[in-house]
Amino acid sequence: MNSLFPDIAVVSRNRYTEELCGDHVELQKGDNRTILVMADGLGSGVKANILSTMTAKMLSTMLAGGMALEEAIGCMLETLPVCGTRNIAYSTFTIAAMDKDDYLTIIEYDNPPFLFLRDGRPHHVERVTKTVHNRQLIRSRFQVQEDDVVLFYSDGVLYAGTEMQLNQDWTGPDIAEFMQYMYFPDYSARTLVNILMDRVLELYGEKPYDDSTVCGIKFRKRAVLNLMIGPPHDPEEDAGVVKEFLQRDGYHIVCGGTTADIVASHLGRSIVCEPAAAESEIPPVCHLEGVDLVTEGVITVSYVLRNIRETFAGQDIEERLRKNDAAARLSRYLLDATDIFIFAGSAVNPAHQGQGSQFSFSYKMRQLEELAELLRRLGKDVVLHYC
Repeated sequence: MNSLFPDIAVVSRNRYTEELCGDHVELQKGDNRTILVMADGLGSGVKANILSTMTAKMLSTMLAGGMALEEAIGCMLETLPVCGTRNIAYSTFTIAAMDKDDYLTIIEYDNPPFLFLRDGRPHHVERVTKTVHNRQLIRSRFQVQEDDVVLFYSDGVLYAGTEMQLNQDWTGPDIAEFMQYMYFPDYSARTLVNILMDRVLELYGEKPYDDSTVCGIKFRKRAVLNLMIGPPHDPEEDAGVVKEFLQRDGYHIVCGGTTADIVASHLGRSIVCEPAAAESEIPPVCHLEGVDLVTEGVITVSYVLRNIRETFAGQDIEERLRKNDAAARLSRYLLDATDIFIFAGSAVNPAHQGQGSQFSFSYKMRQLEELAELLRRLGKDVVLHYC
């Protein structure tokens, strides 16, 4: 396990009037390294989306499977055609490979140069040009430290301006200066990429004339979160499961009324609920001494799933996450965590089994499985433990 965790965030915006984004980002974990690939397909729309998706998926799969960087890139470059008219690749790409020893290798092919921040300031990294299959690649390799930030972006982020005019006041150095000014040590990767994208959209007048994607990696200490949702299948196991849950290091969150009652009984303490917001469909937050957050179960988790899905899709949900409701709070905990252990109670709730109920036992299990998979695809280490 790495001593530092790569906190990864991605935000994308389609070209104005396009339904699909011509950029695509893939994240995969292998046995010895984490692979992040951002590809930018030529043009926009469906064709660009297909090209970038194919490029990112092929590269990330080969590299996560253990193939050497040079070999995987060589295979990709042999596969990628070159536009005969413009003599440029049908898809450009940036690869970030994070090794177990906290070394980061970045390979760039025709994408804008990445930005590396250390202590909030642009930091020089040696960049070596290498020719592979008659294509010029730029390679960088360096050891990262806690709170280091790497940002890379597609060319739609550069020269952002209105009326399809290249904005010469928004170049790579201008972006570096802007991010240095906006940087704050407590900001997560998610916050940093959204700050940059918000500025890009502002420069475009909210109508980007090119697909724009920002990827961010912030290297941080690991943050453990323990989530208990649903009572154990066998009531006789309640005490043992709660004890194991509470003894684990990290934050502790309980979802579900019955589950919260079991934990409260074990602790010998009372649950106090906040007043329900009249305009909100999300059940209220409750408080239990010894636990960091208590929420309702399946309804709240359904809203959390929406937040995680949209985060995974590269959408900006920062305004929603700043709210104080149960779904926003639980989403923030999950997105800020690096290692997540989910105690998935498999007891059947009779109240959810009646005819017409949308919250069946299988629905709850599907919720948890999708949540765990999305969090893994966001780069987090997730254990789904059925009890």
